[in-house]
Amino acid sequence: MTSHLKSVAYLATLCGLSAANAASCPAGVQNVSGDSAYFVSQSVPNSVRAGQSYPVSVTFCNNGTTTWTYQNLPAGTGYIRLGSLYPRDNQTWGLGRVDLTPGDNIPPGSTKTFNFTIVAPTTTSSNVETNFQFGVVRENVAWIGAGAAEAVYNFYTPAITLQNTPNVPPVAVNTNGPAAFSFGNFAGANILNETYVQAGRNHRSWIPSNTQANTIVAAAHNMGLKVLRMPLIIPPDATNSEFVASEWFTPAAGQTANAANVNTVIAAAQAVLTAASTYNLKVIITLDGYTEYDAACSTNSLWKKSYDAVQGNAATIVRALSGYPALYAWDLLNEPLWTASAYGCLAVPPTSLDRGTQQPQLSLAGIPAASQSVAEVVEAVHAMYNLVRTNDASNHPTTVGEGQAAYLHYWTDISSFVSPHVYVSPQLDIINLQVAANKANTTPAMTQFGGAPISTGNWSVKDPVVQSQLKNIIAADINVMKSEAIGADSVPLPIVIGEYGVTFPADVLTQQDQTSYFYQYLSAVSTSTQAVYTSVNVGAMFWDMQLPQFTPNFSLITSTGALWPAAQCVAVKQGGVNMAAPAGCSP
Repeated sequence: MTSHLKSVAYLATLCGLSAANAASCPAGVQNVSGDSAYFVSQSVPNSVRAGQSYPVSVTFCNNGTTTWTYQNLPAGTGYIRLGSLYPRDNQTWGLGRVDLTPGDNIPPGSTKTFNFTIVAPTTTSSNVETNFQFGVVRENVAWIGAGAAEAVYNFYTPAITLQNTPNVPPVAVNTNGPAAFSFGNFAGANILNETYVQAGRNHRSWIPSNTQANTIVAAAHNMGLKVLRMPLIIPPDATNSEFVASEWFTPAAGQTANAANVNTVIAAAQAVLTAASTYNLKVIITLDGYTEYDAACSTNSLWKKSYDAVQGNAATIVRALSGYPALYAWDLLNEPLWTASAYGCLAVPPTSLDRGTQQPQLSLAGIPAASQSVAEVVEAVHAMYNLVRTNDASNHPTTVGEGQAAYLHYWTDISSFVSPHVYVSPQLDIINLQVAANKANTTPAMTQFGGAPISTGNWSVKDPVVQSQLKNIIAADINVMKSEAIGADSVPLPIVIGEYGVTFPADVLTQQDQTSYFYQYLSAVSTSTQAVYTSVNVGAMFWDMQLPQFTPNFSLITSTGALWPAAQCVAVKQGGVNMAAPAGCSP
């Protein structure tokens, strides 16, 4: 990918500079005779709730030879406006035009940031990918520049009347102030032996062995990390109809299957907690392996069971691990609604209910069919919260590592802090900078991958436009999180990013591009001197650290625990062992 742009200083325009002090166009932008608009950047969240309003901004450079002047004229006359594209003149986001601001006079060589509010389209589907694209038009004359097309994920989030209401409020964690969850204080990583992609239904291989745990923790220490997050797959009770023996451990002579499974999982978790204590690291344990309340969702062969099947063993695990000093918090379920959505569980109502030993038994009477599976998942996680509160004698904080910011509001009443996952793919696909052609619909869509790698084609994370889009999407998402992360007492909750990351060679083609991606991502979530980012200062835990090497590979460490270049960049940014910045770990 090539670029005429040589500077990202223009990002300050996102702060909403007035016409009087509008920023200059990026260096190297070619001038065009007549009307012309060059796309600079936009700030649009990639996860929204259907029917909700969101502030956005789109910035263009006037690289033509005419001045853009606000005119209070009737519709249909030839003046400059921002208009919706893809398809042209659509009303998808609640409006098709945005006017210049009264008093605007944008001369050639200057930029204009259009700040406006969009309304997410109404839907009853669990996840609808909706295109966002705007361009500059001289009304009733010609379109003179197209912006980037961004895929925004629009989620149906129905109101749920809880039956498993929290027995007690979440543990408060803000006694040391919000800085405790800042970029510098909450640097972390997710650790495991194999991901669900590799392990599948083999739940024997998720947790690192004792030797692996020590190697991973030592590498985390060298990177300057302070927090580790580790998923535990809770074994279903061996007497439950959902238990499948081939997915779990073989019991020793005289040992029950249930004891073999639970004891092995506990021992593995204890090894990680002990290793973490050696380096004064804290651990968040994710209680995973279930989705819906009464019965497992089997859509698309989802491997998770029901809360009913795992609740007894979950209580045993919580009691066994509660007293370990390294344990910081419980994550009540990894990506509960996002996983259910991705596997199609939310698209259909529950087809069967076990009506097992859980209390209260869930009643779906009167709940619309489109909301029933959402209710099943929400009830399951709230039931797990009450289970943790009953069995955790040390009273640790709780969180929910949700996969999309649009679902955060379901968990704020049981969260001490929120920890959504923000995977912004570098597949911005501004291939060969088609934006420079300023033609409508020539910019391919930007996407956010949903937990699985996707091919990127030809792009470069070092391109300034790509950098600006990565940072702006992340910043916009964090602003959405802040609006959603309000606790039951109406007090804002601390925020950390529970997962982020990128693979190579699937999402990026080289290790240097992976390093550049991590540099750009960490720059976006840390305190910055650029005004647009001063409000973005949150902790983040990357995905992942694992010793078995797979292709495509998420892990930032080698099979022996050495740091790949991206991990070296994390160490540089997080104040780990003293080392030179690797190639790609710079502006």
